[in-house]
This record gives sequence, C-alpha cells and structure tokens, in this order.
Amino acid sequence: MRMMTMEATRLHPPSIEKTFGSSSRKAKKQKVIQQKEARVAREYDLMKEILEAMSTILETFMSHIDMHFGTIAEAMAREQDMAEKNAVRVMEELLTLEALTSGEVIKVADILVAEPSKSAVFFSLPPQLKRQIVMIYLNLDNFDMTNDWRFRFWNDIKLWHHLLSYLQTSKCVFG
Repeated sequence: MRMMTMEATRLHPPSIEKTFGSSSRKAKKQKVIQQKEARVAREYDLMKEILEAMSTILETFMSHIDMHFGTIAEAMAREQDMAEKNAVRVMEELLTLEALTSGEVIKVADILVAEPSKSAVFFSLPPQLKRQIVMIYLNLDNFDMTNDWRFRFWNDIKLWHHLLSYLQTSKCVFG
C-alpha cells in the first residue's frame, strides 16, 4: 500500500498540485480583474462620448448666445439712439412753447423722455393742447390724491379685503 502512495506521489507531486491550484486561482483573479478593467474602459469610453457630445452642444449653444447678445446690443444701441433723438425733439418742442421756465422744461422733458407713450401723445397733439398737457404734467406733484375717486375706490377695496380676511380668520358664526 505504501508503494502505491509513493507511486501516486511520484506521479503527482504535492508542489505541482499547489502550483496548478494557485495558477487556477490566479487565472480566475486575472479574469475578474480584466473584466473589471474592461467595464471601467467601457464606462470611460461612454463618458468620453457623452462629454464630447455635451461639448459640441455647448459650443453650438454659446455661438447662438453670442449671436443673440450681438442682436440685443444692436437693438439697445438703436433704442439709445432713438431715445437721444427723441430727447432732442422733446426739448426743441418744449422750447417753442411760451412762458415755460427752464426748470419746467427740464421737468416735463424728463417725464416725456422717460415714457415714450407720453411723448408720442405729446407729439400728436396740436400746439394749443401741448401747452395744456405740459401744465397737467407740471401740476402732477400738486395733485391731491385724497380727492381722486380712484384713490377712494382703492381704499374701499382694501378695507373690504381686510374685513373679509378678519371674518375668515375669526370664528364668527353667521345666524
């Protein structure tokens, strides 16, 4: 029997079995590592493709934004030019009106230049009405709001709103 084990040992020495087993484990480890590396490489390639696509989209977006900024700058320059021309035109028109002091001219010019709709109305009026509208603009500071029906109406609305809020929050029971 002892002879058989010796022969078996000669055929398969223990060091060979260990080497064979450890090389199998190393091969498995290597395979797992290679699979992980392949997965990481695929993920890296996918991320690289996504970043390249996003970069292309961002470059296109930025070029469009640049065009829009250019358009906006041109529009603002035109608007500024028109405002300056309108200011000159308003001043010339106001200076033609009689009996206005320089302070009044400047005050009304500020009002008309600040609001293009008012200056459009001003320029569409005949000369006798221009003087009247200038007087209206000059007297706006002296206007008594408490006698205006819109002011009183607004205060009534606020009063009703507060009353309703109070009734809703309090525990009033209506009969």
